[in-house]
Amino acid sequence: MSITEEARGELAQRVAFSAFAYYPEIHADEITFDLQQEISWCLEPAAGQFADEDTHLLRDLVARTIIDPTAYREVLNDTLDSLIDDPAADPDGHGE
Repeated sequence: MSITEEARGELAQRVAFSAFAYYPEIHADEITFDLQQEISWCLEPAAGQFADEDTHLLRDLVARTIIDPTAYREVLNDTLDSLIDDPAADPDGHGE
């Protein structure tokens, strides 16, 4: 599984925005808030680039980062960094 640097940056920005807006009582204050929709929105830049199992793992990590960014931000960033296409790995420069 791999993503472009652009998709990685957009995904990280969306998670940061969602984490900034999230607070524990949001479900009571904003009846329409849906964490699953937030997660889907965060992952849109990388849609279709992962197998179902990998998407499930990323959804879990994004959810944890939204809810507790201090505890999970570094793990998310390290994970996203490890997923970036490495053009050097492909002699044609097309990534995987």
